[in-house]
Amino acid sequence: MRLSPSTDVQRYGILLGSGSRLRGALVDGVVNGSAADVAGIKPADRVVSVDGLLTQDNTAFVRQLSNLKQGTVASLGVVRGESFVIKGMKLTTELKSQDPALGQELHASKQQQSADGESMEAETGVLEGLGSVLGGLISGAGKGGAG
Repeated sequence: MRLSPSTDVQRYGILLGSGSRLRGALVDGVVNGSAADVAGIKPADRVVSVDGLLTQDNTAFVRQLSNLKQGTVASLGVVRGESFVIKGMKLTTELKSQDPALGQELHASKQQQSADGESMEAETGVLEGLGSVLGGLISGAGKGGAG
């Protein structure tokens, strides 16, 4: 099955940016009134997990969302600037005004799973976002830098 970002992610109002060296899916834009907008997803956010499963890149994010049922609420781990938050996004294609019950930050669990189902300790708050940022800096450190 070929995954198409235009059908599997954009239907929830998320426009993905081009690939990044950092882990996660980079949000380039959000459709007003969409599920992503109602959940509080913003341009420049980086989605690093879906329902506790780590998200490696845009392709993984598309796959993760396509495996979920319409109408369920997906917990999206989001790095925004220097913070890490979890947003609840109801998987719906309806455009509507913001529902105050959705888009609220959810409490992060202490246990997360990797995509292969292995349990792993969850980093919390700024530490997870910082770890992701540092990982990106380290992986790109030897490419085109001064020195």
